[in-house]
Amino acid sequence: MNLITNHPLSTSDFSSGRFDKLCKYVQENWRYNKVLTFEEAQNIVAVTFGYSDYVEAKNSATDKFPENLFNHMNHFWCDPVGNLKGIIFAGVQDSLGSLDGAWAMVKRRDEVADFYNSWPNQLIGRWQFDADHCNLAKDTLPDLEQCFESLWCNNTVKQTTFGTLPGRSTSAATITASMEKWIDLEKINNSTIKELIDPEIIEKLFQDAAYETTKSILNESYQSKCLVLTGTGFSPEDAEALPKNSSGFPNLYSHMRELLETKILTRKAISLFTNTRSNSGFYINQHRIDPSNLPQKDHYSFGDNYFVFNSYSDHCEPSCFRSYSWHGQIQTCTGDILAYAKGSYFTGPAKKESGGGDLISAADSVGDQDVDILDYVLNELQAEILLEHGEDVEKHDINMQRLFIDGNLITIAIFERHVSANPGIGTELILECLTRLKVKYKRNFHIASLINPMQYRRDSTLVNAVTEQRIKDSFKIIKRLNSLYKHQNVLSIYLNLHEYREGINTAFRYIQGNAG
Repeated sequence: MNLITNHPLSTSDFSSGRFDKLCKYVQENWRYNKVLTFEEAQNIVAVTFGYSDYVEAKNSATDKFPENLFNHMNHFWCDPVGNLKGIIFAGVQDSLGSLDGAWAMVKRRDEVADFYNSWPNQLIGRWQFDADHCNLAKDTLPDLEQCFESLWCNNTVKQTTFGTLPGRSTSAATITASMEKWIDLEKINNSTIKELIDPEIIEKLFQDAAYETTKSILNESYQSKCLVLTGTGFSPEDAEALPKNSSGFPNLYSHMRELLETKILTRKAISLFTNTRSNSGFYINQHRIDPSNLPQKDHYSFGDNYFVFNSYSDHCEPSCFRSYSWHGQIQTCTGDILAYAKGSYFTGPAKKESGGGDLISAADSVGDQDVDILDYVLNELQAEILLEHGEDVEKHDINMQRLFIDGNLITIAIFERHVSANPGIGTELILECLTRLKVKYKRNFHIASLINPMQYRRDSTLVNAVTEQRIKDSFKIIKRLNSLYKHQNVLSIYLNLHEYREGINTAFRYIQGNAG
């Protein structure tokens, strides 16, 4: 992979005087150790954008936006703030030897970033400076449909390092849910979206979703923006200068309006709260496990089909617990997937004390889903201790020897059968995975899972009638998974309904000491 370390420039950046205008701003607003000449400002701006000097920047300029910029595994890595910092603090050593040194380094970079962001950078990197609209390539528009559809139909959330925050709540799902006083599940199942939502509201939702779609395009990486704009002659800077509406992006808006009127509005309203299977026959598309890359013991005949299995260490942070991801599939003789199941296998000390918080930390190295599953297990153990001993122990402090003295712990994160496969094949697959895990890791095991039927969207929680149906379907799955007790190596099963939550994530609550 080659790195593109300089910012593309156009010949009109120079011929129009826009580059010099930017340089004049830098000269007049330079806030560091000397007064700049105009020529010095020109070189500083050129170096900031990845060139050796002004002459190289000007000679590198192109008449048309270089749309083959990323054709050969290239990656855009121009770091103007870093380049400018190098100019301003040339000869000054950044030190991480102390907290004060590290803080000073961060502060210097922030100051440089603030200065750089004050520049009128919208003047350069422009090939369509005077353009008033951009029509995207026709083959690009279908790739943007899912973004628009999600924004029009459903609410969003914001994922942060520490948890889930509320996002956009202006959607057709919200509008439909607000009708709950007079609408029931039968009507949601049998009425189209167009029949339920007022035309004026439909239009308002359209304008909002189309605007957010346009904004999302322009909030992507430089490389992604370039790919979306292929065939337009526009640079990302050109596109960002346009109004984010139908006048700025006319064919994007017209394409999404046709999508809305011909495909989205004609669907049943229940589609706002449920998913449909993809063309693959699954709710979640799966990559086939290639048996040729596995030892013979991990793939073999299974009735008229084949069982394929793999597992690998998750490399948890140093801990008395270890985690292994596992993935099983039932495949036809031609390699088609009939069912899949995924989860984790946790090992823990049987003969010495260990804490629930340590188990959560190990799971956090794997992913949030396992953390939530194990948090539920700790809830159950906490209740058991209270019942047996009358003692309310913090989950963080529960001695996990209570669980691991008898066996290890298997989580089931997800399992699904192909739409054409026989009912029950998913459970059969999990049973075979359990057998394989017993052979591989020797000990008996406890099983845990949070049940979340994949046909339901997050917005299913907005309507009580849909929520009730989701709960019913969840209990059907729980009943199915309780049949795993027939496996001779299963010690106990912990199953609960998945809950959509907002706020601080489970692992961070343990870090804060607020796990309960």
